[in-house]
This record gives sequence, C-alpha cells and structure tokens, in this order.
Amino acid sequence: MSALALQPTTYNFVADFLKARSGLALTTDKVYLLETRLHTVATEHQFLSVRAMLEALHAGKLPQQAQDAIVEAMTTNESLFMRDTKPFDALINQMIPEQLALGHDDIKIWCAACSTGQEPFSIAMRIAEAASLKASVSIDATDIASKVIERARTGTFTHFEVQRGLPISYLLKYFVQVDANRWQLKPAITGQVRFCTQNLLAPFPNTPYHIVFCRYVLIYFDEATRNDVLVRMAELIPNGGYLVLGSSESIRGDATGLFEWVEGLPGVYRRK
Repeated sequence: MSALALQPTTYNFVADFLKARSGLALTTDKVYLLETRLHTVATEHQFLSVRAMLEALHAGKLPQQAQDAIVEAMTTNESLFMRDTKPFDALINQMIPEQLALGHDDIKIWCAACSTGQEPFSIAMRIAEAASLKASVSIDATDIASKVIERARTGTFTHFEVQRGLPISYLLKYFVQVDANRWQLKPAITGQVRFCTQNLLAPFPNTPYHIVFCRYVLIYFDEATRNDVLVRMAELIPNGGYLVLGSSESIRGDATGLFEWVEGLPGVYRRK
C-alpha cells in the first residue's frame, strides 16, 4: 500500500501505465512522486485528490487529456546549462573534428529528452563560440512532454535558470533581458535547434545522427527498456559516431558490443 493509500491493484495498474507510456519504472521507494507531481494535474482536471484521479485512470474513466498530463508530469524535467563540462568540451575538441575527418560535411546532433532546452542551446552556444570550427551542424531536440517542448521553443528562461551553469559571458552575449526575471535567447542560437516531441519507446525517425546526447533519462528505465532504446539508437549512429550518456551512466546488455567507452570521458561512447 502506498502513501496515497492506493489499492495494490490500482498501484500496479498505474505503474504499468507509466512504464508502457513513458518507460518510467515506478519503484516502491518513488511512489511519493505520484503525490508531489500529480497534485496540480488532479486540481486542473477537477479531482478532489490524486488518489481519486488515479482510481479513475484504473477504472478507464480518465479522459485522454488527463492521461497525457499524468505522463508529462511524471517524466523528469530537470535541466541546466552546460551540465557536466567535459561532454561539451569533447564535442568541440574531439567529436565534431573527428566527424569532419571522416568526411561528414553536415553533422547532425540529436538531444533526446531535452526537457526545457538547456542542453541543445548549450551545444549551439558552444559551437558558436568555436569560431575556428568550420562545420555545418544541425541540432534536433526532443522530449516526450509537449508542454516542455512548447516552452523550449520560446528560448526564454528565468533568472534562476540562467544562473545554473551558464557562464556570465554567454548570458551577456547570447541573451536579451526581457524583464527582471526573464531572459530571451537571441535568434542566432534558437534558430540552430529544431524541437519536436518524441517518445523514446516509440520508433525513431529514420534519420542518421553523428552524435546523440541522451543524458540522465535512461536511469529511470528498467534494464530491458534501457537496452532496447540503446540498441535502436545505435542503428541511427554511423561507425565512429558518438553516444553521450550521463556521467554516472554506462552501457550494459546487448548494446555493449555496439559501442566502446571513450577513455577519460565518463558516459561518452563511440559507435563501433
């Protein structure tokens, strides 16, 4: 029985629903997230409690819009600029130069689970700073949550958000202050990133990517789901391309034979 006093059958149904829709493995020690993240959703959809909303979901009486809102609220949207500096340094100093050396003139980067856009915009700013890097780079950024993607497209961030990891020189160079609490990225940066929704459990578009960033999202999946996503991502990355996971993440299972770890760069793998 959870802190929400859900019946075991209802809890199991909710856990299965979240895994099927988003890949999220809701372990018993994370049940408290249902209450903290779904309170607003329940209120917006006029339920007296989170428990009542989840019981309606179990009974098959929850509208599709509310179901989608549950999935979006439960997926983690934590993000910050330049999170872990090493991958961004390696992108400029190693990954992109290697792709150029391999004859790739138009380098394609995919940021999976991009949340509100800090990661792809960090990439765009680092590339803009690398004046000597003569490369044509396109950046696709995706997330399961449509509301998050809508917000990312605006390129607008709060004062608190731009203070998290963003060098002051980048703030002054690439942003315009809108008001006391909001900063707007300049079109030269926002125009480098194309945002769209993508569920990592769904088939991927048949688009090759030379570099894929998929950081701090697979840790919420169980091993079988994580392995499936990694194998399918490998199919999009040409030999010599890169997969960038979180610094504490590693590749296991069937995907192990498809990548090799890049020594000195935690979470960074090269496609074999």
